[in-house]
Amino acid sequence: MEKVCFIILVMLVDSFSNIFSAFLLCIFVINMIAVPVLSLSNEKYYVYELLAENYENGKLSISDKVVFKLMEVNETAYKVVLIEANKSSMLGRWFEVSVIEFLRNMTNGIVGTNMFDGLIRLPSPALYTFWIPPNMLEKAVRAVDMVNHERNKVCEFFEKMMSCRHECHEKYSSNNLSARRDCIINCDRLDPLRPLDYALTGGLSPAMYGLSGVVCNKIPELQIKGITARHDSNLYVFELEATRKPSSSITIKSVYSSSGWLLYFLSEETDLRKTPEGKQIEHTIIETVKLIDTNDETVKTAMETTKNIENPTNQLASIPLKPEIIAVLVGITVLASVIIFILKKH
Repeated sequence: MEKVCFIILVMLVDSFSNIFSAFLLCIFVINMIAVPVLSLSNEKYYVYELLAENYENGKLSISDKVVFKLMEVNETAYKVVLIEANKSSMLGRWFEVSVIEFLRNMTNGIVGTNMFDGLIRLPSPALYTFWIPPNMLEKAVRAVDMVNHERNKVCEFFEKMMSCRHECHEKYSSNNLSARRDCIINCDRLDPLRPLDYALTGGLSPAMYGLSGVVCNKIPELQIKGITARHDSNLYVFELEATRKPSSSITIKSVYSSSGWLLYFLSEETDLRKTPEGKQIEHTIIETVKLIDTNDETVKTAMETTKNIENPTNQLASIPLKPEIIAVLVGITVLASVIIFILKKH
């Protein structure tokens, strides 16, 4: 802003009879702008849009949307605030009861990393992983390599995990559910695909069942056809293609920033169904989660990159200007108006 004032002064040096007055005007405007900027909260926030759509033969039949905000309480906890929802719709009612009311009753509306193995997650129907530690994302990338090249090793770990779980049930009776649960959680850490489950969990994803079980044919109705992962400069991108018997095809895509925040998630399943009249129709369910606003500058930069890898019909919404930027623009406009007024007087 100081540079702007200096340039204006230089340009108008021949027009002003009193440069010092113009300088004072600039200082006044800067101070007026600085006050609201400095009063803004430094807490980070992340606004997400959850969209659920149903299509029949390519024609949209149902569309429902929920918008909510994760507001930073501290570095490991975020308050969940519902911004927009049709509470008469299934998704709206479900989100209000299963997410907002559940968290309000359990934790005063706050979700923290201690609740989900160091992750930021929400209960269903928003059972996505909104933040994953970057080191866990790296493990998820390596897990994809295991699925593609070391499936036997994956299944060896899977058998050890299931045996461990069985021992937990034998060791702890139903009267000691807390100890049994903790035991099973420790068993699950033997699963090398666990980080990948977190990165791909949500919507219709096979990761909801545990990818180790799918890879090792323990869930016969699901089969992975292809899976990829890549880590670009500021993005982690995971893609999965699978089939579900008898006639469904599934596509999953998740994108995270290098700092671990979810930027975009797509879950799509298409299957062939028959109407009561015997007519065959193509039914498609699409769920998308998009980060549509944040004051986290690193994540905001990564958001722009995702526009090139999303589906054309699911582009990120434009990001509203930050309040401090609006304040600067207003200040510049006011300053320009005053200068024009002074010039007219001369």
